[in-house]
Amino acid sequence: MTGRRTVLAALVLAPIALRAGSAWAGGTGRRRFAPLPGRYRLARRVTRQLGEHDRLVIERAWSIAFVPQGRGFLVEGRPAGLVVDTPPELAFLARIERERPETGVFPLSLDERGLMIGPAGAPAGGDLAAALDAVRGRLAQQLAQAERSAAERFLDHLQRAGEEALTRWPRDLFAPERDAVAEAREVPLPDGRTGALALALAATRDPATGLMQRLERRLETRTGQGVRSGSELFTLTRET
Repeated sequence: MTGRRTVLAALVLAPIALRAGSAWAGGTGRRRFAPLPGRYRLARRVTRQLGEHDRLVIERAWSIAFVPQGRGFLVEGRPAGLVVDTPPELAFLARIERERPETGVFPLSLDERGLMIGPAGAPAGGDLAAALDAVRGRLAQQLAQAERSAAERFLDHLQRAGEEALTRWPRDLFAPERDAVAEAREVPLPDGRTGALALALAATRDPATGLMQRLERRLETRTGQGVRSGSELFTLTRET
């Protein structure tokens, strides 16, 4: 029992440690941030591994504009597209996403450096986590075995810990302060082995405006022979 409590404590602390590092928004010096007038297309593609082979891909797009506000900006936006890709047997997920109202993302306030002011994040991440819980529940009912292995259960815990790190948008989404970041954490497993969770970020900016052009965060969780991955890709382009 003591060993199990130790592992559970490590799992609880894992997402806190990942956030506390602030690796996604660490400062490396001041950069220019001067959005152009007019509208931009912001797209966010989320990819999650549901099982050994199945994946869920959700891409949402918004038409946004940067409106000067004081020393900073107000980002106004409206939905501009939705694409959901799931295996045929999980078509209900696509229906959930298409029927879910898109609210609470915009407007966003930015300071003069392009960093989000206040809580940085979109509630869509929580909805996605709930959808994944529903998927796991349905798949579990189809399993012939009465109980999954301990390693499989801990892989789920690790995956959720990593997904929590991806649910909120980076505070420096529109003006990435680092071009590349990598971070990893290890967690002991009940059978004496070690599980691992790794996050990596890569971003590019427009040198003329300082605006993000592409920002990708990738997640990988590993326990023994079990590996799962997920990613989140943001792109920002001028509307024609």
